[in-house]
Amino acid sequence: MQLATILRDRAAGVKLDPEERRALKVLADDPIFSVALRYAELLDEGEAMVARHSGRPATHHVKALARQRIDAVRRLESHYRQRLTHARGTSSVSDRLSVLVVREIAGREYDRALASVLGQRGLRSEAISLPTVRLWSWLNNAAGARTPGDEMPPDVRRLLRMHDTAFVQAVMADAKSSHPEAAFEHPAVVERWASCTSEVESRLRSAREQCDRTLRGKVPKGQRAKEIGRLRGAAGAYAMASARNLMADFALKALRLQVLQQYGQERFQQFRVALLKETTETVYRTEPALAAEVARASAEHRRTCQRWSPSNPCLTCAPGVAAVVRERLSARAGTSAGKAQTATSTHSEAEAGDVTGSTCSGGPNFFACSDLRGQLSANLGRMVGVTELRHDSGTGRFGHGWVTEHGEWGTGGGDAANVHDAWLQAVCRTALELGGGVSRVSVLCRDQRAASVVNHVVKVKFVAEALGFSVTEQTRKLLTRLIESRGKVSASANSCQERHRGAEAAGRLADLAIRARQPGGTEAIKAAGDKVAEEFRRLSETTSVQSPEESGRALWAPGGSNAGELHWRKRVASGSPGRWLDRTSRRAEGHSRGQATASSRR
Repeated sequence: MQLATILRDRAAGVKLDPEERRALKVLADDPIFSVALRYAELLDEGEAMVARHSGRPATHHVKALARQRIDAVRRLESHYRQRLTHARGTSSVSDRLSVLVVREIAGREYDRALASVLGQRGLRSEAISLPTVRLWSWLNNAAGARTPGDEMPPDVRRLLRMHDTAFVQAVMADAKSSHPEAAFEHPAVVERWASCTSEVESRLRSAREQCDRTLRGKVPKGQRAKEIGRLRGAAGAYAMASARNLMADFALKALRLQVLQQYGQERFQQFRVALLKETTETVYRTEPALAAEVARASAEHRRTCQRWSPSNPCLTCAPGVAAVVRERLSARAGTSAGKAQTATSTHSEAEAGDVTGSTCSGGPNFFACSDLRGQLSANLGRMVGVTELRHDSGTGRFGHGWVTEHGEWGTGGGDAANVHDAWLQAVCRTALELGGGVSRVSVLCRDQRAASVVNHVVKVKFVAEALGFSVTEQTRKLLTRLIESRGKVSASANSCQERHRGAEAAGRLADLAIRARQPGGTEAIKAAGDKVAEEFRRLSETTSVQSPEESGRALWAPGGSNAGELHWRKRVASGSPGRWLDRTSRRAEGHSRGQATASSRR
């Protein structure tokens, strides 16, 4: 890169000509400036290593170039965050509470109606949702300027047709080339490119370090020049790979911003609102009682909700409003003797909407549905966890909470392609958190499709490309971890209409988890978790047999994959007398990163 050469000259104190100085000034706020600084920084670092092994004096400009690169990246990140905040501020629908309530109560009917409404226009279900994956495809279709595959540049088509192994090899070859391939920067390829550049950078850094270690050892005189040449080549390849990784990150962020801007356009939002309204009216035509109760409950809620405002139209309040509507619909149904309960009174907490059933033989004071618990095979090593979800379909963000009847609890959150993907991530994370130290884990959720995917993947030990609905790459990684985990994992969709203690507690945690990024969010989660732990310890039917010395001891894992995680150890009388259950508690800061976080308390 010519720009990298100019930057290295400037760091070395070389006097630049007017054209070079003008180029640096014009490009100072361009992503290529940061990329060139990274390339120059690592080239200088690599040449210093070569010089050290060659017995020549080395340059010392790495720190200066690194400081310049850090400052340049910070400026770009700040500018990106400002543009992102502005785009998000214009990408929300003014009022969607009634739509969300209908989805809560009559999820299956709503999904069918939406599929029909979209199908009439030749659109897929994800066409009006903010995507987290396949950004170029969504943007291309949403913009109405489809670019057929045969009209794309040949190099772009070639990259898109490669299988994963060949694509990684192509990225590796690109890093080793002195002339990077521009096709990787095409919007259709950027997402795939950015997903593997970090891995390529890591591999090439390891190759450079290996060459350096070899030269630090005993090398025959006849081989030393050859090994130094290998180090020079490895250092150059690593420098290019790191620079290209930074370029891929900038390109992906630019694509995400472009998607968000398209999503927030008034024309697109009007189109989206019209489709959602048409879908809701389609459901209302078959369920007039639902229409009346949703309108009534939504109006009442807006008058009393302290969080409601035009910019925050109660997007996380839908479950509570839906509970009121269900209760009123149930009361209506109870006054009409002989009438079967309609699908609109189905309890489908937190955006599940695809499970139906009747009230179990137990009551709300039970941890979970007694009928469902009875279907689980008796096993002393089984741990049952209940997970609940809150999902914002506008942004794709979700928060989930889980509890066990012994008082273990956890929360987490992230981004999902759709509500089923959000449930799938929640179930996987709950199962992984509960999996240590027990032979069987059962997770109860509110989404049949997510539960079916988990059970199928665990059974066949393979994550297929098509899972029945769109999922993010993070979801695929979680499913892979589930396959590799110890013990047997199963998931069940709770179709019971009764609101049991486990679901109630997990729902409270999920309400807080989706708002974890707000000021005081982490502290609120900790406080709620402590209350949940205390509540279920009192209610637990089992008796603790812990010794006084062991009770409540917090043990820090010494290292490995669990380094920096807090484990709480607890004896459970329902298991084998000597069996310990280990529960992992990640630090609460994980909420700010959107990662799954568990916080057990004794």
